[in-house]
Amino acid sequence: MRLRVTYHLACSSRLAAAQARDIAFEQTVELAEDAVSPDVAARVAGRVESVESLGRDRSCAVISYDPGAVCATCRSS
Repeated sequence: MRLRVTYHLACSSRLAAAQARDIAFEQTVELAEDAVSPDVAARVAGRVESVESLGRDRSCAVISYDPGAVCATCRSS
């Protein structure tokens, strides 16, 4: 089970997906996507589940996280 977080983004719909990816990486590995190996990204980085335009330069993004990456007591043994 992954932790799903909904973000409301104040940007154009064409920039929303990139901003969501930036958030997913910043919240987990604290680096830009191009600074992380594909292996680390697959194991640790947040995943953008969806991005939806809300109109008027607003979007809604759902990003999921591995609970073990955000909560020390949530790690599996």
